[in-house]
Amino acid sequence: MPLLASRRSHYALSPSSHSSSSLTQLIQSAIRASPSAFNSQSSRALLLFGAAHTHYWRELIPSVLRRAWGEEAAQKVDERLAGFAKAQGTVLFFEDAAVVQAMKLKSPAYAAGFDPWSLHSAGMAQLAVWLAITEQGLGANLQHYAQLAGGEEGEVQRHFGLPQTWKCMAELVFGAIDPETAPKEKTFIPDEERFRVYGA
Repeated sequence: MPLLASRRSHYALSPSSHSSSSLTQLIQSAIRASPSAFNSQSSRALLLFGAAHTHYWRELIPSVLRRAWGEEAAQKVDERLAGFAKAQGTVLFFEDAAVVQAMKLKSPAYAAGFDPWSLHSAGMAQLAVWLAITEQGLGANLQHYAQLAGGEEGEVQRHFGLPQTWKCMAELVFGAIDPETAPKEKTFIPDEERFRVYGA
């Protein structure tokens, strides 16, 4: 529980002393251990380091947003995207629609559940990686710019040679935490608004 409680969104990030190979192993292990309905293992990931990470936030996503939103709207997030580019890397999380469709055909009685269960798998993989990164003393923040581009996320798949059945769920930007920049205070709504307990 302390690890989960310490997880925060950090935006002032930079390259860390952790190697890309060690972080790759860490991220792969976290996703591999994440649960999925019927053990479908529908989660996929693209890991970006170095020039690929920088290009994603400085060129690829800005160009996609300009086509989707228009120049004026896209300019408003240019500084934010440039900030992501300063981090060490990005994990792009996907769900493979081909796997989800195959599960529907294999288990038709449960077919209606596989789309929401895929989203559950995606969220658990994202949290598992975020916690693994937090445990290493690194910071991260979760973004959804490929999704916000309004269907233009297909360009991400084309650019990196990914299957078009890989549907982008989120981007986790990670790196070393700036000790001079504290995360925003985390507040909580009253427990009585969130929880009900019976039979205790």
